[in-house]
Amino acid sequence: MVLMLGSLIAEIGVPTAAHDGKAGTKLESKPMILWSKKLGSFERHLQRRHQNPLFPVQRQKVTAAELAIARDRDARDAREVKQEFLDLLKFIDRLPSQITSSEFKDLRKRIDDLTRKAIGVGGEVTEIAPELEELRAVVIESWEKGLEASPTDIEALQKAEQLYHRGASLFHNPLVVQMTRRDSPIPPEETVPTILSEDITSISVAMEILPTPERIRLQQTALQLVREVRARGEALPDIEVKLRAMGALP
Repeated sequence: MVLMLGSLIAEIGVPTAAHDGKAGTKLESKPMILWSKKLGSFERHLQRRHQNPLFPVQRQKVTAAELAIARDRDARDAREVKQEFLDLLKFIDRLPSQITSSEFKDLRKRIDDLTRKAIGVGGEVTEIAPELEELRAVVIESWEKGLEASPTDIEALQKAEQLYHRGASLFHNPLVVQMTRRDSPIPPEETVPTILSEDITSISVAMEILPTPERIRLQQTALQLVREVRARGEALPDIEVKLRAMGALP
């Protein structure tokens, strides 16, 4: 990868074409698409692709049919999250005044799974995630009070919570959740264009969670992709900064 650095930087140069802040998006001849105010994850991926030269040419055009399908999928996913949230609240309301540590653990997992799901679905249901975090805090506080007779168990719970909060900044990042959800809106072959189309923080976080071999593979793919796009004369604003965030450039 170091051997590729000099030639890559020479090819990248300084973008001169007008752009609107999105990687490679030119202002001229831009079809108007009225995106939703709160994008679900499937519509968000269409927005990433739209007129973005980091994606294959045939994927840069978003059709009305694709938009309708994406919005329908996002709406169905949102309804599912809302229903699961209501079911969770009803479940908690029916719990007895005292429950076991095992039951607390299961409840915490249920809350954590739904939080990630809400973030991954995107759109309006992302507003449920902070409510779930507040609910989670209450559950943990109640759990800790129930362990007052066991300092060792309290210490173990507190350590587990410290790990959770350190990891939340990584695993609650919308890009990371979208990439890792079982039914991801991001095809594997579009992982690199997607990462390079995001903000610097999301790029860094997405790369941090990857195992080293996968991270190196994506870095090499990103360098090659940028070479190909620049060879076509396309403008890629801030691409060097983004490649550095990926760890592809020093």
